[in-house]
Amino acid sequence: MNEQIDYNSLNKKIFEASKLINDKKILKAKSILEEYLNKTLKLYKDKEATNYSFNNLTEFYLFVNISNPKKKIRWINLLGHKAYRLLGYILIEEGKYDDALKKLTLALKNNPIDVESFFEIVEAYKMSGDLEKMKETLDSFFDYLYTPSFLSRYYRNLGFYYIEKKEFKLAFSFYLISLEYEYNQFALSEMLYIRKTLGDMNFNLEKKEAVKLIKESGIKIGVSDKVMKLLKNLSLDPKVNNSNPMFIKQLKENIVTLSKTVK
Repeated sequence: MNEQIDYNSLNKKIFEASKLINDKKILKAKSILEEYLNKTLKLYKDKEATNYSFNNLTEFYLFVNISNPKKKIRWINLLGHKAYRLLGYILIEEGKYDDALKKLTLALKNNPIDVESFFEIVEAYKMSGDLEKMKETLDSFFDYLYTPSFLSRYYRNLGFYYIEKKEFKLAFSFYLISLEYEYNQFALSEMLYIRKTLGDMNFNLEKKEAVKLIKESGIKIGVSDKVMKLLKNLSLDPKVNNSNPMFIKQLKENIVTLSKTVK
C-alpha cells in the first residue's frame, strides 16, 4: 500500500509551509503542517521495523552506530520530524513554550538525531528562562553534532548561557571558539556586548586562553571522538563513494574543518 503513495508530493507541503512561515502566513502554514501529519503519521507504524525519517545519510549512519537499536530500523521518505519542528518553532514564536516542547518531543520520535529539533528545544528553554534545562539539553545531544555549523551553534548557545550566569570571560571564550567552525555575526555582536559589559572595549582573549577556560569548564573542544571516528568510516565506505560523490565531498570537507586543532 505504501508504494502507491506519492511521498515527494506530500513532502513538498513541508517546504511550502516553511516558505509561508518566512512570509508570516502562520495560520496557513499551521493548517498545511497539521494536514501533512494527519496523512503521514500512520505510515510510521510498522510491525516489523521502527520507521524513522532522517535528514541525510550521516544521521542514519550515526544513529544506527551510536544507538545500537535492537529492532530493525527503516528510513522512510517522510518529513514528519520537520512538520513537528516547524510547529514547535511557531509555538516558540507565540510564547507557548510548553506546547512547543511537546511538538519538538514528537519530532524526535520521528527522527531521534534531528539536531535542528534539539536546538529548537534549547531555544524554548532559553526563551522561557529555564537556563538549567537549556544547558541540560545542550549536554544531551553533543554526540549528535556532526557538522561545523552545528558545533559552532552549540558553542554560541553556551556563550549565551554563561552570559546569563555572569561568567563573561567564559562566555567570550565560547563565542571566540565558535568562530573557528563558522563565521557568525551574532557571535561577534555578543563579544562586543561582553566588552561593553566589562567596561573594556579592548578586552580580548588569546585562543589558547579561551581553550583553557573551556576545558576547565568541562566542555570538549571539537566533536566527540565517537562521531569523528564514524564520520571518517562513512567517508571511506566504497558503496557511498561510488553512489554519492557530492555527499562524500561535503562530508570530507566537514571532517577537515572539524579535525582542526584549536589551541
